[in-house]
Amino acid sequence: MIEGLRKLSEEVAVNYPGVEVYNLKLSKLHSDYYIQIELDNLNDPFGSVTVDICENFSKDFIQTLDERLTSDKIAFNLPMDLEVDNYTLEVSSAGAEREIRFPNDLERFKELPLKIRFNDSIKEKDQEIIAKFVSVENDDYVFEEYFTKKQKKNFKLKTKANLIKLKQDNIKKINLYLDI
Repeated sequence: MIEGLRKLSEEVAVNYPGVEVYNLKLSKLHSDYYIQIELDNLNDPFGSVTVDICENFSKDFIQTLDERLTSDKIAFNLPMDLEVDNYTLEVSSAGAEREIRFPNDLERFKELPLKIRFNDSIKEKDQEIIAKFVSVENDDYVFEEYFTKKQKKNFKLKTKANLIKLKQDNIKKINLYLDI
């Protein structure tokens, strides 16, 4: 069901160089569908997508979806009860603090601070750090501690950032971190 919508959204994305579908969600309440599409701009250092791109993508997606709904739903693997008048579409950017696709996006966002949630095997509980990705060494992902603007103001002496090595299995989630 959702695969037909995913394929359709990827077909529309071809008309937007550097833009790809980051995420697609489909939910249903009673007889109405809610389609959410998050876009990613591979040409932007933060992955930001403009409002204009979201608006134009939305129009193109609606036009293409409506055409397919009135032709052959089965051939396009669309929900049988999805109609031209029973869905709402939301198209947006994946967001400034999006979850990154680990490990694939690490190199792409190497210069940006990341919020990393991991299982600390010594303390036997989840920990969270802000760090920048440095490299991969053997089975370890190496990060450099990142000091937020607020932390930097509180430092009286020059503090050197620590290197942190984490095993892939211990990393639970990584998001971009917006330091404002």
